[in-house]
Amino acid sequence: MKPKNTQTLNEIKEKHFGKRGTKKREELEAGYEMFKAGVLIQQTRQQLGMTQEELAIKVGTTTFKQRSSHPLLPSLTQARKIFRPD
Repeated sequence: MKPKNTQTLNEIKEKHFGKRGTKKREELEAGYEMFKAGVLIQQTRQQLGMTQEELAIKVGTTTFKQRSSHPLLPSLTQARKIFRPD
């Protein structure tokens, strides 16, 4: 049983963004998935000792913009080739 004045994360998201399936909520969830992918790429890049510039060159661009509303993320296939070359 949860304490009286607490809410679950899902309850808070529903209150502010609506239920799953609504445009506003799906945008929130998609943004969170992009954020998680970005963090995973950043952590892996740092573990490999790569700079952002080195990763950008391997992906075929010149820069990665931080905190962009449409971050440039390599496809999973590209990321695998970069971080786990066979």
